[in-house]
Amino acid sequence: MPDYKILYKTHVKKSKISGNELTGLCPFHDDRNPSFSANLETGLFKCFACNKSGNAYQFAEAVGDTTFLNNNGNSNMRKFSPAKSKFYTKPKWNPGQNDLPDKILKWFENRGISNSVLVKNDIQCKTVWMPQRKQKVKAIAFPYYDLEGNVFNVKYRDLKKNFTQVKGARPGFYGLKTFPQGEDTCIVTEGEADSISLDSAGFTNNVSVPNGANGLKFLEHQKNFLNQIETIIIAVDNDKAGQELQKKLINKLSDKDLWITNITNLKT
Repeated sequence: MPDYKILYKTHVKKSKISGNELTGLCPFHDDRNPSFSANLETGLFKCFACNKSGNAYQFAEAVGDTTFLNNNGNSNMRKFSPAKSKFYTKPKWNPGQNDLPDKILKWFENRGISNSVLVKNDIQCKTVWMPQRKQKVKAIAFPYYDLEGNVFNVKYRDLKKNFTQVKGARPGFYGLKTFPQGEDTCIVTEGEADSISLDSAGFTNNVSVPNGANGLKFLEHQKNFLNQIETIIIAVDNDKAGQELQKKLINKLSDKDLWITNITNLKT
């Protein structure tokens, strides 16, 4: 199989890798803000600024990498079908804007979550369109950080428990920002508020699923993280949705040392 990682790292300046995705400065235009993305598993690439896209062979031809082409010269693999590509929207996020309205601070305080924990998790307040209410509202913004410190998604919640998130963003675990490096035990929760509540209690080795039991395909993007985990404690609500999520997690994570607990009487 071609080594897409070497190809793209050779020609993409200021490249960073998160999971199977490489990002950096696009080599096809004067790129000053990293706009280029390549999938290191499929070899597909796209620049979100100049809109150039294709597969690894087309990229190699465009940059003149004859070594890659000579070593991987199967012309059939140079065919490209845009419909098969998958690129995710990168959210705009400015870290450190943690001045929250008193009403939101009080909401967290009632759940035993201090302002210092909110700042550590970079929780913010943003005005967003809330589909359920069909209007713009002030909402709590939960940034989803990867292990390299990049924000790959932002989920928004109002105080009436309505949710929305960045459309087309990459799915993944919430809570990686504060997860202890080298820790091999992970608590998996059902939501961002649960995750931060555990953080406040001193259990920083926790993450939250992004959409409850509604699909766990995002686990494909978490292989690097899960490879370091030996023991998983599933800590979800004791309601129908929580128990459905529990069953699905047991099935998906059956190769781990699994422990089960239920969360009761937790304000979310």
